[in-house]
Amino acid sequence: MIDVEEFRLKFPAFANPVLYPTDSILLMADMTDCYIDVGNRWFRCVKCQELMTELLTAHLLLLNGTPMAPANGATGIISNATVGSVSVGFASAAANKGAFMSWLGKTPYGEQLAALLARLSVGLGYIGGAPERRAFRKVGGRF
Repeated sequence: MIDVEEFRLKFPAFANPVLYPTDSILLMADMTDCYIDVGNRWFRCVKCQELMTELLTAHLLLLNGTPMAPANGATGIISNATVGSVSVGFASAAANKGAFMSWLGKTPYGEQLAALLARLSVGLGYIGGAPERRAFRKVGGRF
């Protein structure tokens, strides 16, 4: 469960309790476990787990809206805009991204979450082999 006051401080777009009531924030925060199992602990950073939950909560709030701040139909990263005669264009999702990453790309909070997931999913860099490959001599003292 997230701390709503801390969430409002970290994400000022959701600071207005009239537009984004505490119940709506907690409802979206409860839904985050359906998308990402934060408790899986494939990484140990507790701050990262908390940030993942908060970013996904903000992403869901922006996509789904609340009764006082309904979501607009258009989502995605704006690629071009025109003021005269009002024209807005959205960037299309890359074909090489998966469906989940494309869905995360619909809001800035989802993009941040995708970047965090990419950083945390990098391997540890272990290269196997015999321990003598780190030295000049092989096992037994031979060169």
